[in-house]
Amino acid sequence: MTESKLIAKILADPRVEEVSDEREYRGSQLRDPEVKAHIERMGDNGDGFWIYLKLGWMDRIGTGCHIIHETTIEECFNLLKKIEKCKCDECK
Repeated sequence: MTESKLIAKILADPRVEEVSDEREYRGSQLRDPEVKAHIERMGDNGDGFWIYLKLGWMDRIGTGCHIIHETTIEECFNLLKKIEKCKCDECK
């Protein structure tokens, strides 16, 4: 499945609030020519993808966060199977 189709599928999930593609995000580090060269040389994809879950949902892979963060959109998509209802004070 293409990246854009996976993103659309994730956004269609009723538990998902937002998808953020932060592969190019490096903040002020991108101004440093050595950091930029390292990123280009190593194929580093920045800060990956962030999936923000709607209130009432969390991952259940150990962190218990309301966010999924992975390097690739495929990894994020696979983790959608591992979210469950959240019972924290913020979600109640």
